[in-house]
Amino acid sequence: MDDFLKEHFQRVRQVLSPPEPEPVRQVAEALCFPAFHPETLLRVVDRTEGSTILFRTTDSGLWGSEESTEPTEIEERTFVPFERAKQFWDAMSELNPVSIRPMESCGCDGMSINAMFQAGDQKSEFETWSPELDTPEGRFVELIYDLAWDVLQTPEAVLGLEHLHCYLKKGPGVTVTTGSVNRLRIFGSLSFGDEGALLAYFSEFDLNEPLLVDMTNFDGMGTCLYPEFIKFANSHQNIAWAVSPNARHHVEAMRFPKETCFDTTDDAIQWLNRP
Repeated sequence: MDDFLKEHFQRVRQVLSPPEPEPVRQVAEALCFPAFHPETLLRVVDRTEGSTILFRTTDSGLWGSEESTEPTEIEERTFVPFERAKQFWDAMSELNPVSIRPMESCGCDGMSINAMFQAGDQKSEFETWSPELDTPEGRFVELIYDLAWDVLQTPEAVLGLEHLHCYLKKGPGVTVTTGSVNRLRIFGSLSFGDEGALLAYFSEFDLNEPLLVDMTNFDGMGTCLYPEFIKFANSHQNIAWAVSPNARHHVEAMRFPKETCFDTTDDAIQWLNRP
């Protein structure tokens, strides 16, 4: 089994981790192997002309796929604004990644991560599994992830980052966007322990303004959260739900009106903007 895993890790690195053209000043990367989502590379590169971040993944996992039928590769590379890049590299310098020596850990679920940091002629590599964010290895991964979250913009990259979010123990997957139609995006999974944070998000919205609840990348939740969702839905005058197949199961179980539930955000917004 160990040999099989090594071969898999090597194959993923060959597919997702291309060598960087020289010269580079610093590199920090996390090659992520989530248990239930496609493998993903996050790499930050510092050159004299500035810093870039690279996101690479595939449309389906490489685990178990045939080499003759490789999944489609997905990539976004973008420049990092100077001040945000400085903040990132200063935090990395303070962390001192070459000193990281994580304790061995493994599990059936969660996420394995192959990490690498290079600055000049100093290079450090380590492996970790579902690290706590208050450990050096967890902080290393979090710094890279947070930068990616701040900078990457393509829908494919955002979706991939949402997939990783649930493995990094960063709280419930929720974002809020305000506009002519306010949007509450809920992704990943929710548990009873997320109730307090979820209620805080619920309280941010004006009850009389149109609201889209975007659950198109939602996996599931416990029924213990149903009462709060029902109370939230009933309190809004104009609310619509865009749902994944998994989310539809939950909204139907909570008996939300069928005419308020849609497969796409575009259809939901069109309904919210009805005369």
